[in-house]
Amino acid sequence: MSLNYKNFHINKCRHYPTGINFDTTTSNTNSCSAFFDENCLYQIEGENNSDVNKLWGFPSAIHHQIQSARLGWRCQDGENIEILTYCYKDSAINFDELHVIDTIKPNDILNCTLINTRFEYIFQYSRDNYSIEQTVSKSSDCFPIHYYLFPYFGGNETAPHDMDIYLKYY
Repeated sequence: MSLNYKNFHINKCRHYPTGINFDTTTSNTNSCSAFFDENCLYQIEGENNSDVNKLWGFPSAIHHQIQSARLGWRCQDGENIEILTYCYKDSAINFDELHVIDTIKPNDILNCTLINTRFEYIFQYSRDNYSIEQTVSKSSDCFPIHYYLFPYFGGNETAPHDMDIYLKYY
């Protein structure tokens, strides 16, 4: 199933996938397809159970923690993976604009297009016969080169075991 997908392998007790993962784009419309291996199922007890992991995205400012659009994921029940949209705006995440847009199983293929307009990010998401569009406000920017944001596990927590995420972007 991983044909044409890049494997982002995150080792146990790590945040970042192995290898060098860097790529840029000048386009304000970027798309990806992704799926998760069964080893992405996990359960964390306590206050970090609702933390969101990054799947993919890009900044529209010089640094991704100033302003960026992200597709996130988390597994709160050990059986399902929630897909979320979230953004950094003016160096902070607005948790009122964090949205669960789908719940999937491992190996379900999802597709997302992120559109960067002057004052909004537009997420166009689809899987099988389901689709949704989510718009999130942002500050105006004019940074012409964007770098992709690739999978990252956690906030405070590191990966509880090895995980494999498969992603292709275009």
